[in-house]
Amino acid sequence: MANRDKKQDLMVKVVCVVLAFGLWLFVTNTENPNKTYTLRNIPVEVIKEDDLIKNLGLTLVPNQELFVDLTIEGPTTAVYSVKASDFRVVLDVSSYILVEGKQEVTATVKEYPDSISIKSSSDLKVTIDVDAYVE
Repeated sequence: MANRDKKQDLMVKVVCVVLAFGLWLFVTNTENPNKTYTLRNIPVEVIKEDDLIKNLGLTLVPNQELFVDLTIEGPTTAVYSVKASDFRVVLDVSSYILVEGKQEVTATVKEYPDSISIKSSSDLKVTIDVDAYVE
């Protein structure tokens, strides 16, 4: 009799898990509540580096990899389906008056999926290393 009770308990637990999963799927697909998520290590594209060389005689130190983290918000299905490659984050070095050494500058988000919104676009600071340009 104890063996039969254990099987019934196990069956009840399995049914509860299946029903909970089904309810979660239903709520996610019909309600699709907003979700906030932080997407990490989005690459930053440096543009107009030639203007930096022409106007200030400076250049970025080679092999710098720049990344930022973005906090996004939107419907759950949209938030979980985005990838880092769906975003274009740009650092326009011609818009700064730079000097030699390490400096903190702000990148901007140029492209992102329409289904989500960016919550932390003002915190996209990256540290760049600038040096004198020598031919």
